Amino acid sequence: PMWVELSFLVFFALGFAFLRIDGLARNSKQQKKQWVEKPQPRVFDAQLRKTIEAEAASGKQDAVLKAWCVGRSSAPTPPELMKPVVQALLDVEPEVAANEIVEHLQRHAVALSNSRIACGVLDVVARAGQVHTMEDLWEAFQKDLHIKPTYQMYEMLIGGFASVGDEKKVAKVLSTMEELWEAFQKDLHIKPTYQMYEMLIGGFASVGDEKKVAKVFETLSESRMKLTARGYSLTIKGFLKNNMVDAVLRQLLAMNKQGIHIPPFAIVQFLRISCEATRNCEAFSALSTANIALPPEAVSLLLEDCAKRGDLEHATRVEELAREAKQPLLCGAYDALLKLNTAVGNLHALDLFEEMQTAGIRISEGLCVGLLSRCADCKFLRFAEAIVKFCRARQGMTIAVYSALMKVYAYCSMFDKACDLYDQICADGLEPDAMMYGCLMKFSVECACDLYDQICADGLEPDAMMYGCLMKFSVECGRTKLSRELSERAPSLDIQNYMSLIRAAGRDRDVNRAFSVLERLRVSGVPLDIAAYNCVLDVCVSAGDMNRARELVDEIKSISTPDIITYNTLMKGYCSGSDIKGARALLKEMEEAGHRPNDVSYNCLLNASVSSGSGNFHQAWETIAMMEKAGVAVDHYTISIMMKALKKVRNQKDVSLVLQLLDRAGLDVCADEILLNTVLETCTRHRETRRLESILATFMKSGLRPSLHTYGSLIKASANAMMEKAGVAVDHYTISIMMKALKKVRNQKDVNQALQLLDRAGLDVFADEILLNTVLETCIRHRETRRLENILSTFMKSGLRPSLHTYGSLIKASAALKNLDQCWALWQEMEVRRAMVPNDIVLGCML
Repeated sequence: PMWVELSFLVFFALGFAFLRIDGLARNSKQQKKQWVEKPQPRVFDAQLRKTIEAEAASGKQDAVLKAWCVGRSSAPTPPELMKPVVQALLDVEPEVAANEIVEHLQRHAVALSNSRIACGVLDVVARAGQVHTMEDLWEAFQKDLHIKPTYQMYEMLIGGFASVGDEKKVAKVLSTMEELWEAFQKDLHIKPTYQMYEMLIGGFASVGDEKKVAKVFETLSESRMKLTARGYSLTIKGFLKNNMVDAVLRQLLAMNKQGIHIPPFAIVQFLRISCEATRNCEAFSALSTANIALPPEAVSLLLEDCAKRGDLEHATRVEELAREAKQPLLCGAYDALLKLNTAVGNLHALDLFEEMQTAGIRISEGLCVGLLSRCADCKFLRFAEAIVKFCRARQGMTIAVYSALMKVYAYCSMFDKACDLYDQICADGLEPDAMMYGCLMKFSVECACDLYDQICADGLEPDAMMYGCLMKFSVECGRTKLSRELSERAPSLDIQNYMSLIRAAGRDRDVNRAFSVLERLRVSGVPLDIAAYNCVLDVCVSAGDMNRARELVDEIKSISTPDIITYNTLMKGYCSGSDIKGARALLKEMEEAGHRPNDVSYNCLLNASVSSGSGNFHQAWETIAMMEKAGVAVDHYTISIMMKALKKVRNQKDVSLVLQLLDRAGLDVCADEILLNTVLETCTRHRETRRLESILATFMKSGLRPSLHTYGSLIKASANAMMEKAGVAVDHYTISIMMKALKKVRNQKDVNQALQLLDRAGLDVFADEILLNTVLETCIRHRETRRLENILSTFMKSGLRPSLHTYGSLIKASAALKNLDQCWALWQEMEVRRAMVPNDIVLGCML
């Protein structure tokens, strides 16, 4: 019937609707459940990620940490960023590093709480040698984060303990690893894999247990397994840590025998520990016999070691092998070979030097000066002239190069050529230093003395005037025998000739000869004056014969009146013999004779007072009081003597009194290099930071051209560690001094420390042109290309209006980066927009 069919249709529709609604409800619940259980993973901010990578590359750890703190709460740190972040935490906040890391891993446990992240973190901490932090993390990983230890984690732990020499903890970890190894095989019946064997080998090798390593090798052989390249690397790495030369060599030979590529780092590090153990020849022979190719770094290492030991024979063998293998020689290799070949005058040095120029390897001023010094020792004039020719072609003739060349000419007895250098120095716009002036004067005298031999060879006889000049010159250059010979041949002598002979006796400390010349002068009929007597008195004092000195003074009193020079010379004798009582008595005698003691008298007595024993400061202050009372001004000699004396005292009162004396004297410390050094050393030793800061500021404005020793004092004075400890901020003066000092430094570590100091100071290099120039010069010299790029890109956006000299530095920096477009942009800006006319230096840089 119809109603049955209609009923069937209605019930079918109701059933379909009910099932449809129930299905929809279940699907919505499942989707909601999925949304709750599987939230979308949050991604670390891309901009912050780039910032962290850039700051980590430039070594700015505080900036890395700052960027990470901004994004760490919102998203987990990507695995590749964990290492730089952990390193930054260890460098900036080592005390809270472990807590910060664990807290971050707990907050993002789903993404970060795993063995892979744990291994990466432990690796960084272990390499940094932060053992306590490593232990805290190890414990937190297991207890708080429930990360199951793996072989890799155990290996990191062993490496960390081994790096600080903690044998007990290394042994404990190894014992745990062995227990796990046995449990895996006996209890859990887990079949050992390559990776498990490798980790076990790495653990034993890290503590230098060669027997257990050999035992694992035997087990591998019995199981018909061969050790992989990674297994060998772990073994070698462990043995290298323990400086096991023979063990490492056996592994290298085994790798080579199996045809496995030996990583260059393994060869370099093996040769390094061999050189330290003075087994470099043996190691080199073993590798060359096995036909193991040496990487360029290893060749450089061997040659540098040969240079230290002066072993030219072995260096030649290493060079020959490298050339046969067609390995390129690095800068360090050329440096070592040049030094060795130059020291013995080998002509191969010329070929090496030419090779360096052809290969485009940078030849520094320091290398040229060092080679020239070696040329002087072996009189290798030909190579010296080749070096100078190169320096002239590169416009690299500096005072240091000229000074070294002068030494070469002097050693070759070519005094005329040495003297001719003065004209060349002046033509180059340079100013000789005090030492060079002294050498030039001596060489000019030597040249004059050499003329006498030429005159005699030509059969000529010098006249009286020439004899007098030659006698004076021969005494000046220390040829006392020649001076006596000339005095015997000269037809007549005047008072100056006799005084030259007395000075010659003084050089030889021959008192009897000095008195003999004086007697000869009396007999000659030449009028005697007080200067001749003073000259003989000086000989007595220099020889320490005070009895005859006193007798001579009494003789002077009987025929004439002693002058101030007589008394000061005698004072020098008393002070040299530490006879303070005699010196003070002489002061009274001078006053009674009507001679007012001068600064020389008081400074001589002052020096004797502070030099005797541990330094008698009471007597020293009495002497200064006498000076001031007598109206004798305190000079730089007085201050230098008192500053040197402070080395022996710890009493801050004496330090304050001496510094007050310096202030009262009103002296410019930068006017005298000796005074500057003594004041800097005193202030550095006694932590007078405010005064140091004032002196450094004065130095930067003074235009003084200090010696290498003074640069050392300035660096020490402005040392960042001391200034930070005292709460004094590092400023642009400090950085400028450090950068200038790096001109004479070749150690990359010192360069890195100075640049890190600049980063920590947070100074804007564009705020001070002197600072900008010194930083640019340093970066160019030491090839800090990344920093140069940053400085140049910032400059192009800064709108700074630099001087002509700064434009030259910027063009030179762009050229160092091989960015000719930027060179041209700077040139156009300087010439067109700034309307500046380039000088020769800027034009030379551009060319």
